Amino acid sequence: REYWNGGNPWYPRDQWDAYDPMLLSEGAFAAGMIFSFLKLVHIFSVNPHLGPLQISLGRMIIDIIKFFFIYTLVLFAFGCGMNQLMWYYADLEKNKCYHLPNGLPDFDNQEKACSIWRRFA
Repeated sequence: REYWNGGNPWYPRDQWDAYDPMLLSEGAFAAGMIFSFLKLVHIFSVNPHLGPLQISLGRMIIDIIKFFFIYTLVLFAFGCGMNQLMWYYADLEKNKCYHLPNGLPDFDNQEKACSIWRRFA
């Protein structure tokens, strides 16, 4: 339709209308896929090999949550430590990136410096 009206039919998906039929149908299809896989989990409980495994995993869910909490805590601690070690160098890399007149970034010559400093700033 856009082509016949003289418009450009090939514009990016992020510029589509929020209620475009294609986007709505893809969302409904994704929801249907999720529900179909959940139905498979229910069917697997009857299987003699997968049923007991599913029951065991259901009883272990609290232990799994505890493990992921400790894992997240350790990961956060290492992230804070790295940030504490690297904060000084972030300012140096930022100055190396924004050295052009008027404070403009030099993406052509200092591409690595312009992306690394943002991690620890």
